[in-house]
Amino acid sequence: MESPPVCRVRRVVSRFCLLLTVAAVSLGNASVLWAAAALNVVPNANFDVDGDGNNAIPFGDDQFCDDGIRYQQLYPGDEVGGPNIGSMAFRLDASESDVGGVILEDVTVTLSSTLATRTTLSARFEDNIGPDAQVVYTGDVLAELTTSGSGTNPFDLYIDFDTPFEFDGSNANLLVDVVIRQCEDMKTFSLDSVNTHPVLSRVWSPDKDNEIAYGGEDDAVDSVGLVTEFYIFSDGVVYVPYVMGAGGNWAVDGHNGEGFLFEPLGGGLVVVFWFTYDLFGNPMWMIGVADTLDFADDPLTGENVGTVDMYRTQGPVFGPDFDPADYQETYMGPVTFRLNGCLASEGATGEVQYNFDFGFGSGTYTITKLYDIYKNDCGPSAAPVVIQH
Repeated sequence: MESPPVCRVRRVVSRFCLLLTVAAVSLGNASVLWAAAALNVVPNANFDVDGDGNNAIPFGDDQFCDDGIRYQQLYPGDEVGGPNIGSMAFRLDASESDVGGVILEDVTVTLSSTLATRTTLSARFEDNIGPDAQVVYTGDVLAELTTSGSGTNPFDLYIDFDTPFEFDGSNANLLVDVVIRQCEDMKTFSLDSVNTHPVLSRVWSPDKDNEIAYGGEDDAVDSVGLVTEFYIFSDGVVYVPYVMGAGGNWAVDGHNGEGFLFEPLGGGLVVVFWFTYDLFGNPMWMIGVADTLDFADDPLTGENVGTVDMYRTQGPVFGPDFDPADYQETYMGPVTFRLNGCLASEGATGEVQYNFDFGFGSGTYTITKLYDIYKNDCGPSAAPVVIQH
């Protein structure tokens, strides 16, 4: 199994590529899981290169919105990948400053596989939609749009799909159809875009109910397209919407400088990071992924329980001498979490039980939640997040 061309995990410290090649690394089930998910930037060439354009449509300027706005963008299927799409995200153009909080109200996103190309994309919206059209998101979109200070900006305008979309990019292109029904008082900003691409193209209308795009039959299609990041995962990951609000930072009681980060990603996947120290006092961090990470209520204790296998990462050195070939993962052992609450604001606590090799032994820690992260659901009951191979 080959790694997709790009991968990047967003938020906090976790801009770290979780995608590994199974043929190159033998880590049992965890290796298979890590090879099943990636974040692909389209166009692929703009992964870490700003596009040659900038554009406010459809998210960044209410002057393009008379009565809602409808926007369709065509993406090359072979650059999107597949077989499942769990989210999409956009980034500020390099020319922008920090925008801050943004709220886009009453948004619907529909995805479909289409045979349309840049030259055949129609000014009539309905003619572009493929037979497998699926509404993947409805609701408001909240984002905190920031700049990086150097290089490309983070993909902060993030839409985590309610349900994933099955997509085969080998024989079709992807059509993303966005409708924003309320766009008064939009903040003004430009997103990163490209002006020319063999496939990437768009049509849009400043009236959400128009059947024909702005510019009419003869002049509606243009070659502009927003640079977009898609969360792609394989059939080895069963998508279940994340419900338990474990996401955020958990500190180990009495151990200043040691703690955990639970990060729910699009597609229902949850990654656990443990930031700690080795037996010689050197910083050490581990990544945990499990065959089944189930935060459903434990019938015996009423708590929420999950077990993950932890892998230590090490090898490369900081700076220009960093060599990816030096990267190593070492299986440490299982860790079981029992979480007695959900939100930091409600004083959530928990217990960690570990059983490690290499002289680290076994033990139990108590943990306390320090903060919650965006889109951190905390419902009355927790649905399991199931990962199958």
